[in-house]
Amino acid sequence: MDTHSKHDHCFCRLASCESSVDKIQRAIKTSKLNKRPVHILPLIVLSQFAGTSLWFVGNAILPDIQRSLNIQTNAPGDITSVVQLGFIAGTLIFAIFSIADRVTSAKVFFVSSLIAALSNVSIIWFCKNMARLICLTISNGIFLVQAFTRWE
Repeated sequence: MDTHSKHDHCFCRLASCESSVDKIQRAIKTSKLNKRPVHILPLIVLSQFAGTSLWFVGNAILPDIQRSLNIQTNAPGDITSVVQLGFIAGTLIFAIFSIADRVTSAKVFFVSSLIAALSNVSIIWFCKNMARLICLTISNGIFLVQAFTRWE
């Protein structure tokens, strides 16, 4: 009699486990994860590509800027260093103010990418001397931090 009641107890536990598994499977099938639009991943990849390309745009137009501003020949190395200095400053600013923890990563990425892109475009429009070039390049570097923002 004791053996029979033991098996009944195991069967009840097994039945409750099976119903729990069924509940979990139903929850997975109806979750928001399965309803995610197909275009999201390609959009993120394209956005990351556009965001990280801001590193290279400045170097691509640097020879033209060098000619238009009559800048000396060692300027490309200096400008590249200024972008890196801006990136380090941006990292410190984002870390000190815990921006990544306070604001959603999508907003940080969007706003930072927009400001960095505007900094790059402003080089074409407003860059009349080396001081402005350095300010705009540092601004670009500061907001390049977005490229390394974690996605949630």
